[in-house]
Amino acid sequence: MNLPPGLYEQVVNAGLQKELEALGPEFQAMLVQMDPAESHFILAQYVGKFLKELLCGITGNDRLEKQIAVCNCLIENAATV
Repeated sequence: MNLPPGLYEQVVNAGLQKELEALGPEFQAMLVQMDPAESHFILAQYVGKFLKELLCGITGNDRLEKQIAVCNCLIENAATV
């Protein structure tokens, strides 16, 4: 990902966590807990961005069918939580 220095407001996933841990001493990462009252909105945006990129990367003549299958799988698995 290689983030340039700056201010960011985003969900810290495993990849970003590794980058933050590798920052030199001249940089400081300030992490704050997500507000539970806003967490559904923040996490929905995060998952939406991920899903959009995933669906965009699906190719082939059966692209639409594969995209629908991914969405159905996600919904089916989410419903079991």
